Amino acid sequence: MKTTSIQYAFIPALAGLLAVLPGSASGQGGDLAYSSGSTGADGALRIPEPMASRQGDSGAFDVARGEIVLFGGRSTSNGSVYFGDTWVRSTGRWVAKTPATAPAGRTDHAMAYDPVKQEVILFGGTNAASNYLSDMWKWDGTTWTLLAPATKPTARYGAAMTYDATRQRMVLFGGVDSTGTLNDTWLWNGTTWTKSAPASSPPARYQGGMTFNSATQLAVLFGGQNSSNQGLADTWIWNGTAWSQIVSAGTPPSGISRLVYDTNSQDLLLFTASSTSTWIFTAGGWNALGNGSLPGSASNYGMAVYDPVRQVTVLNAQGTTAVWNGGAWSGELDRNYQFDMTARASVIWNFTQIVIPSTVAVYFKKNAANTPVTWLASGHVIIDGTINLDGVAGMAGGPGSVGGAGGPGGFAGGNGGTYNGDLPPPYNGQPGDGPGGGAGGDSAVNLAGGTGAYRASYGNAYLQPLIGGSGGGGSAHYGGPSSYSDGGSGGGGGGAILLASSRDITISGSISAGGGSGGASNFYSGGAGSGGAIRLVADRVSGAGSINVGGSGRVRLEALQHTFTGSSSVQLVKAPPTGELVNPNGRLVVSQVAGTNVAQPPSGDTANPDVVFNSAGAITVTVTATNIANGTPVKLRITAAGQTINLPAAGQPAVTLAGGTASFSTIVPAGRGTIQASASFTVTAP
Repeated sequence: MKTTSIQYAFIPALAGLLAVLPGSASGQGGDLAYSSGSTGADGALRIPEPMASRQGDSGAFDVARGEIVLFGGRSTSNGSVYFGDTWVRSTGRWVAKTPATAPAGRTDHAMAYDPVKQEVILFGGTNAASNYLSDMWKWDGTTWTLLAPATKPTARYGAAMTYDATRQRMVLFGGVDSTGTLNDTWLWNGTTWTKSAPASSPPARYQGGMTFNSATQLAVLFGGQNSSNQGLADTWIWNGTAWSQIVSAGTPPSGISRLVYDTNSQDLLLFTASSTSTWIFTAGGWNALGNGSLPGSASNYGMAVYDPVRQVTVLNAQGTTAVWNGGAWSGELDRNYQFDMTARASVIWNFTQIVIPSTVAVYFKKNAANTPVTWLASGHVIIDGTINLDGVAGMAGGPGSVGGAGGPGGFAGGNGGTYNGDLPPPYNGQPGDGPGGGAGGDSAVNLAGGTGAYRASYGNAYLQPLIGGSGGGGSAHYGGPSSYSDGGSGGGGGGAILLASSRDITISGSISAGGGSGGASNFYSGGAGSGGAIRLVADRVSGAGSINVGGSGRVRLEALQHTFTGSSSVQLVKAPPTGELVNPNGRLVVSQVAGTNVAQPPSGDTANPDVVFNSAGAITVTVTATNIANGTPVKLRITAAGQTINLPAAGQPAVTLAGGTASFSTIVPAGRGTIQASASFTVTAP
């Protein structure tokens, strides 16, 4: 079976000099003559500061609003700071709320959601003056309201609380008050607190984990610490009137605990502050999960809440938001902000201002056409944090060693060579994508994957139009079919960004578009992706930050005044603003392969090819151009079965556009591959 995957790359080159826009070098700090052309239609891009690192916070899932609610806690960097802030999470990032009223700052308070009243309940905790608290609040999605029941539990911190959905009661157990560590049980019916008097109770404790198991209709309590600050590792269940202990074959680590119920898998999920292990309660006992290690440190505990909408468990610990998807934890540092490019057809953003705080790193979700980032601003651009367009590193050698993705506008690395019993050897690595893609490792000649190239293969000093770096090649499979020597994949190429301002661009942080490293293998590694391209245009470019595109990318700074004194991985090209910012016109696509029309835009995904045909041999590839002059030479690059075919080959006549199309005939081997088209022509400055 012959399968071919199609992708395209439009790679024009710029020739000639561009016009310099008129302007004055006077008036430092004022508005100079340059204009980015931004309409300001997208408003200001002001990325919010992330939630401060904390411990002892608490949270609950607000079903009515479909979001996690977090309140308070104590700073992990300054223990005298107790937070009284409210945050919600529904889209993968914490968002600060500004309610008209709110509880005072505190830590180690209890929170749970009442689905009947559709409100989150908060009780107790301790404040910066080490006072135990007994105030009770409700959150309705907009503001906090103080509740004043006639009877309530004593002021305390470290109590465990959950909602008993069967009995429609909030259950609160233990904690520490002025008399010491407690083992009392209180029930809240939405109006009144009642102190329960069960025949037996768990030993006194604080910071135990408690949740409600919907499958068994029982509340479950685990662990915590006793009055001597010794960890406990016992499990108890509450049936609405009585406590009883469960003896489990497995025993999780003792101590301060967080416990949630996964309504999707119907498992109890447990972690303790003394360990990074994750445990689940199934078949009547606790079982450790081999792949359940928490990312980062769990020693400073925070809230743990199950999100039934997204079917994940969310844990906050020392500023790291850890997310459990049912099979593995992933760390989501909330200083990472993902800029979504997928919904913008024009791929150009028109901002008023751009502000990246020092505590934030901006990453990008690429669009289907894999365009570079184009941010225009009518006002100041301040980069105190990080803009990251790096290519992704290649995977280590092994079956399914897929090349690292390129940054926005950059190209993917080649897959590593893998033994395939369905195909005869050699099992070569795939070349990296992009015109300068690194060669795939060849098991007969050079097993290592080649490094992606940028400056040596394409691009120009003007960076107009803009394009990212090429991927590194995957290394070859080495040895016999039973050996563990599959090739590592290539790293992705760095992305590309055009950042233009009618005022100033100040870089105190960093902008990075480096290539991803190649994946390792037992013998030879995949090649690294090449660096991408960064173009900054403004009245003034200043700052002492850093600009990094690896060793093979390009950086161009265009300004009427240059005062940037920061570092760069390559020599900076500095010039006055030149010509147009964006060339929106020229487009080149692979439109037909072996008589089959290619859907646009093609995916270029070799796992799910855009075009499939049944035999190796001669094929015809048709390339269609829009807004590119007839007579323009076109080149084709085919990568398949670990080899690269460049058309026209050396010594062959050029293939040029006629009637808006160009055709190529060649012989392709069996296997999966990619096809890329490119053209070079002169762009005339306005």
